[in-house]
Amino acid sequence: MKIQFLNGGLANQAFQYIFARYFELSHPGEQMYMDDSYFALHTVHNGYELEKVFGIKPHMLSGCFDEEVWQFILEERKQGKSVPQILCENGIETYMISEVGDSYNLKSR
Repeated sequence: MKIQFLNGGLANQAFQYIFARYFELSHPGEQMYMDDSYFALHTVHNGYELEKVFGIKPHMLSGCFDEEVWQFILEERKQGKSVPQILCENGIETYMISEVGDSYNLKSR
């Protein structure tokens, strides 16, 4: 599962969406999900705006889980954990690439 963190104002959201779409277009058949957990927990700027401003409906991470699992993820996020950390702790191997090019392989134990 490929996940793009989603946060910030409209310009940041647009950039994050463009990155995810570029990945999808350059890797046919693969999807990247937008991690919408930040907006589920925080009210910043004008909130999530891609859909209301541009009519864009990206693949959202929240749509990958049933409501009970998504609420568990949000509760873990409230405790300061990242989505990759939560997935890793629950047996899902995660590979994360940072903005500066460093990579970390977070393997479940």
